Amino acid sequence: MNDKIVNEEVQPACLPDESIPYNLTGLRCHVSGWAFDHGIAMVPLGDEATIIEAALCVNFYKCAAELEHGVNNCKRDSAGSLVCNIGGLFYLIGAASFGNKCGEKGHPGVYTRVTAMLPWITTMQRCMSPDKICNHVKDCPGNEDEKGCGLKEGQWVSKVIKYSSQYNTGSWSAQQILGVPDVYPTYGDLNGAWASHDIDANQYLEFQFVTPVLVTKVDVYETYNAGGVKAIKCLDVSGTWITLWSTPQVSVIHSVRIFSPSFMSTIPCFSNQIRLDIDCSVANSWVEIDAVGLHGSHGIPACEFKPCQNGGTCDDTQAGGYQCNCQVGWRGLHCETSLTEGQWVSKVIKYSSQYNTGTWSAQQILSVPDVYPTYWDLNGAWASHDIDANQYLEFQFVTPVHVTKVDVYETYNAGGVKAIKCLDVSGTWITLWSTPQVSVIHSARIFSPSFTSTTPCFSNQIRLDIDCSVANSWVEIDAVRLHGSQGIPACESKPCQNGGTCDETQAGGYQCNCQVGWRGLKCETRQDD
Repeated sequence: MNDKIVNEEVQPACLPDESIPYNLTGLRCHVSGWAFDHGIAMVPLGDEATIIEAALCVNFYKCAAELEHGVNNCKRDSAGSLVCNIGGLFYLIGAASFGNKCGEKGHPGVYTRVTAMLPWITTMQRCMSPDKICNHVKDCPGNEDEKGCGLKEGQWVSKVIKYSSQYNTGSWSAQQILGVPDVYPTYGDLNGAWASHDIDANQYLEFQFVTPVLVTKVDVYETYNAGGVKAIKCLDVSGTWITLWSTPQVSVIHSVRIFSPSFMSTIPCFSNQIRLDIDCSVANSWVEIDAVGLHGSHGIPACEFKPCQNGGTCDDTQAGGYQCNCQVGWRGLHCETSLTEGQWVSKVIKYSSQYNTGTWSAQQILSVPDVYPTYWDLNGAWASHDIDANQYLEFQFVTPVHVTKVDVYETYNAGGVKAIKCLDVSGTWITLWSTPQVSVIHSARIFSPSFTSTTPCFSNQIRLDIDCSVANSWVEIDAVRLHGSQGIPACESKPCQNGGTCDETQAGGYQCNCQVGWRGLKCETRQDD
């Protein structure tokens, strides 16, 4: 608001109160304002006019005019004032509203009666006080105190990208999180906030702000069953989702709150896109979100946060993000993936079925994860076409190793893998792990079971057997990582049984020389069996 101007021509006037007489007929008052005079120049205009009898005006107006001379300020802006001297003090009695045949003889100007507006004026004086402007709480009826706040302290959601479900398309819809809070600081099941249609652990909201920033804080305005947010994620300009904060166990808080957790991730995120993962299962009811505020900085170079790991160097990008240059043997957005610690799938050999030839195809398991750590039915993972207990994926890695671990990145209906098998260089399939009963887990996970087989496997080819029948839906696999060693001689694990001796092969595998009466890859079968 501009500073007040007081000089010889501009003087303050008092607001009237109930002590001012309603009937001021015959009182000569001053009308003033600014106007374009015949469209040539802006000039201050002012003159005197007499308040005419109330019978000529409706109840909520004051009329003033020189009926013989046509004094009126209806050519001025609509806030032109009608000021009267009452008992030695000047009072603002009316504000110009309209004038029919403006300024013509016999046609008075019409003014809004200020005393009729006193309740509104009092409200605005209170809600527009300095301590209530841009404080993230709507105090004024028309949200005037929160308009134009811009990036002084943060941004409000400008666009909803996607969501798991919404209770309705109007009230309680995902669009309710746009802009400033509508419900906060009130607690209750109120339709100005988002509520999901489904009550489960897999709800989410994904939304955008106008300006990308280096994210420093996220404010979540929870107005019903607070405590259900289980993760806050940020889509970095590199295209990678970074989990800023998460919890394994949500809670239920029967009060309103602004949830602004300290970030657990040390990786910087330059972004204007945020995702909330929400668990309604503990509340067994709606978890309602009213608004989300984003805080961050434009000015801090991203590399100052030292995001690159394992000796990688950092370059700031023109977009305000960063790029890591990794040391030999490391890769990934932050050089976090060891090429020596594991390999990603390089080739799909065969599969039982695939949902499509592009999205959800078997080719989606190639290389690093595209969906993880996000949980949902997303097309960056493989999904089968057929929903039964006989699905499988068979795939290859670049380098054969003595297999020590297999990581399966499950991103939808996890728990459906029933066997992990390895094609040994001898040409034999070895079952590393299996289960007679699969499960359904409604969260993303990296499944790395301890092997139930004691038989070593030197290989670069793995097969997953998958049962979709328990989920009665798609079981989606995002990626698979193979761990092993090239340096351990295969014979050190003593694979040959019943007195057989072991010879290592040039390919890195082994060959068993069996005692008389025994045969098989590991001398495990009697000759007479």
